[in-house]
Amino acid sequence: MYERIFYLSGMTWTPDQQKLINRLNNQLAFRFFTRKMVPAAAHAGVRFIKFDERECQIAMPYRKRNKNPFRSMYFAVQSMAAEMSTALPAMIHMKKHDVSIAWIVIDFTASFPAKATGDVVFTCQQVDEIGKVIEAASQSDEAQTIAVKTVGKMSDGTVVSEFTFHWSFKRRAKR
Repeated sequence: MYERIFYLSGMTWTPDQQKLINRLNNQLAFRFFTRKMVPAAAHAGVRFIKFDERECQIAMPYRKRNKNPFRSMYFAVQSMAAEMSTALPAMIHMKKHDVSIAWIVIDFTASFPAKATGDVVFTCQQVDEIGKVIEAASQSDEAQTIAVKTVGKMSDGTVVSEFTFHWSFKRRAKR
């Protein structure tokens, strides 16, 4: 259904990061991961497609349970996959640090220029920038924020949605 691509060139990963990347890249492990962490995403059929130092791709299939009455993909389903394409790079980068980092979406905007009438792949191309913000958060007592964009396209290249998630990362106080 989807061509799964996984690159490791250009970046050095810690053993903890590598373990998480391997879990995400394994289809069965990814299903267990989503069922445990984000059950609604598992039910909707979200799929991990690609991760490298530049981008993360998540796919959402067009199927009966994801459709609205207008025969297109429901916007909430698209939002879930879009958010995941920005959250997984953050999860991977946080595994690099020994400190605990709190993270939350503080705002998001979305636009839907076309109807999603097929499978949609969400691409976040700010993986490295996310890593830099998390690095700064790990060394500061101040919250660090970043606006992360992801674009949803159907297989024919039609852009069906664009999201910008505003993430906040803050090092937790030591207990």
